[in-house]
Amino acid sequence: MKPIVFFFYLALVVSGAIYFDRQNEPMPEVIQSLTGPKKTITKVKYKHTGYIPPTLQTSNQRFDTISSVFRIARGDIYSNIGIQSNNDIQDSTVVLFNHPDQKEVNAKSAAINIWNGATLFLPKISKNTLLSCIKGEPSKPFISEKNETKIIWAVGAWKYYLYTGDTTFLNTAYNAIQNTLQELEQKKFNDSLHLFHGLPITGENKAALPRQSLMSKKSQKQGNTAMTFQSTQFAESNGEDKKDQFIYCLSTNCIYYKVYTILPKMAKIIDQPENQKWNTKAKNLKTSINQHFWNNDKQQYTYLAQSSDSIMYQESLGLAFTILFDIADDNQKKIIADKTQKDSYGIPCTYPRFPRFQNLPAEQFGYYNGTVWPYIQGFWSNAYLKTQQNRQFSNVLKLLTNQVYRDKQFFGSYNPVTGMPYGGMYTTNSNEFKELQPIHRQTWSASAYMRMLLFGLFGMNITEEGINFNPSISYGAKTLTIRNIRYRDATLTISITGKGNKIQAFSVNGTVKGDHFIPADVKGKKEITIVMGNN
Repeated sequence: MKPIVFFFYLALVVSGAIYFDRQNEPMPEVIQSLTGPKKTITKVKYKHTGYIPPTLQTSNQRFDTISSVFRIARGDIYSNIGIQSNNDIQDSTVVLFNHPDQKEVNAKSAAINIWNGATLFLPKISKNTLLSCIKGEPSKPFISEKNETKIIWAVGAWKYYLYTGDTTFLNTAYNAIQNTLQELEQKKFNDSLHLFHGLPITGENKAALPRQSLMSKKSQKQGNTAMTFQSTQFAESNGEDKKDQFIYCLSTNCIYYKVYTILPKMAKIIDQPENQKWNTKAKNLKTSINQHFWNNDKQQYTYLAQSSDSIMYQESLGLAFTILFDIADDNQKKIIADKTQKDSYGIPCTYPRFPRFQNLPAEQFGYYNGTVWPYIQGFWSNAYLKTQQNRQFSNVLKLLTNQVYRDKQFFGSYNPVTGMPYGGMYTTNSNEFKELQPIHRQTWSASAYMRMLLFGLFGMNITEEGINFNPSISYGAKTLTIRNIRYRDATLTISITGKGNKIQAFSVNGTVKGDHFIPADVKGKKEITIVMGNN
């Protein structure tokens, strides 16, 4: 196949050749495969049935960057919709991948994209994406990945329920989480410390750890790259499950805590017997996190507990979790928000430089060390709002808006000094440094922008009872309107006029309301109008 023909069909797929299913949702349908010398291009057909995707309009007619970047985010997300082969729970299905080269959904990216709000315009695909991570008999499902960070799937599943009210899915999710958690408690829980050991949510391999020099013998035999290092600080030689048993990471333990708090809520909704053990485990784990990760002298949570390293490292994702999950108390939250390292172009994923990167030039950083990841900025945007640091929220939103407007796509990571797309450095088996290319059209970067808008700018706080609104408008146009947000049995249009973080007037379909709230059983088209005070 000639190159021009190949790229023609590639453009056909990426440009939105999709049809819309009976639930008014974009769903690719394969009608022909064209195989060339090196590639297989799949043709899909397009059929319009009246679906209108979410749109954002502002009063800035000449220079509307937020609206433009919203469309770029929507486009990057939609471009990563694809087909994954079957598992034990469902047949081949349409799912949301995390980037153009991903062939199989993983639990972490599925959870984060759905948590970020992808379900509010792609509910069916979000459900498919979550279910693609489940295996086992319908009577005993479990999260199928070997990676211990897979438990974050539970948070995505809970958020999917909150956004859709799908109790049938919630039953499956509840069983899968219980079965998986039981396995992980047996393998990963330290009874004396009351902490879970394992790799960080920040990075699912040991390249994310401060000290590492040699790959495991198993990895060397398999010819893996140096991205699967074995940590010299923590590693043991006897057994796969034991080799990381001394790694206690902040983000990972925060997620386990969150899962323990979610399970009682799930059980109540699906009429399961109340089980007090989840509340007890949550309380004990929160106590242990504060005991082993909080450093009173430096007034900060450390990345790694039980570490002999004299340097206290910042794991930015874990710090955001301590604020968002209320692991930190009110005083700690303010301290964390104030002291967390902020570089010129965002919050670095980890800080300071790991020892192996100390001699790099000033503008070079490790893949998991120093680089700025938009999905982490997304969580921090909400953490800043929770600590009443609205100006910092606006700065995070403005930085990402300007970067994406410049690049016309979302990258997976950026350089903290230059602000340009940047993949970071890694070390090879021969201890040489090589630079990774940044991942382009990264879904969780695009969905993080949606998070900043939906849960930050527009102030949607979605709970079991409904949606509370608390917008924060200090950056953007005088008027912002977002349309076609699909919340449960309703389709929402939200219009905000004015700036500030205090609501002066709130109405739904023209009826003034004093509580700034819509219930979970809302149905049909709802036009929510909010007027802000200039405070």
